[in-house]
Amino acid sequence: MPPRLLGRGWDSIVWLFSGGWAFRFPSVRRKTPSSSRVALLAALAGAHHWRPVPERVERAGEGPEPRWPWTFAGYRVLVGVTGCDLTLSPRQRGASAPALGEALGCLHRLPPDLAGPEGPPADGIGRADQGTRLPRLLSLLAALQHDGALSSTQADRLAGSLKTLGAAPAWTGGARWCHGDLYPRHLIYRRGRLAGIIDWGDVHAGDPACDLSLAWTLLPAAARPDFFAAWGVPAPEDLARARFRALHYGLNLLRYGLATADAPLLALARRSLESAA
Repeated sequence: MPPRLLGRGWDSIVWLFSGGWAFRFPSVRRKTPSSSRVALLAALAGAHHWRPVPERVERAGEGPEPRWPWTFAGYRVLVGVTGCDLTLSPRQRGASAPALGEALGCLHRLPPDLAGPEGPPADGIGRADQGTRLPRLLSLLAALQHDGALSSTQADRLAGSLKTLGAAPAWTGGARWCHGDLYPRHLIYRRGRLAGIIDWGDVHAGDPACDLSLAWTLLPAAARPDFFAAWGVPAPEDLARARFRALHYGLNLLRYGLATADAPLLALARRSLESAA
């Protein structure tokens, strides 16, 4: 069977090969060393609370090599639909709340030296730097309003929420292992049930609120208590930073969904903005 294009993202492309192997090729130089990512996934695969949640970690090969300049890796493919699939009902999304909360709690409690004496990679793009991200998001918000994607009422409400949430105190609990880009398109569901978490290319040590934004980008409001009961007890400022990150996803996915005419992403973007504002 010849290779088949499985998916294309902002910074990578995935091809499906015979035997159920998916190879992910970065289209930009990766920020996270492959060795750190594999060590993390191996630890998660052995943790009871992650079965059957994590991405498979068996590898068929790894670069770089002459025909591809950056490190790539192969994984056993996870069959299913992504968490932004329009056929998933709110009840199905909400049913995964305890498993996701437990899984993220396990991830965020892993020891920092898991990847070796050098520790985990740092957050190199300032995901938790709300002071820098706030003006960028307000500018994007204004552009979306100007283009008619958001009404003036919606834009005013979102601007107020961004400013309030963006003033939340920074995380002081020490750098924690984070997925780094956890939103519904990076969740796999099979027969309506959570089957895996994919796309670990942005894994780093940072603020766990980055991942907790999933409570607003994926889950209905009624399921959030189950999610946080399984994760732990977040402080109010943790919740504020997580909601800020959810608004970040909503605005950027709205722009991307409009540019690509991606109906599931547009639905996800608008749901995220409505729930997190």
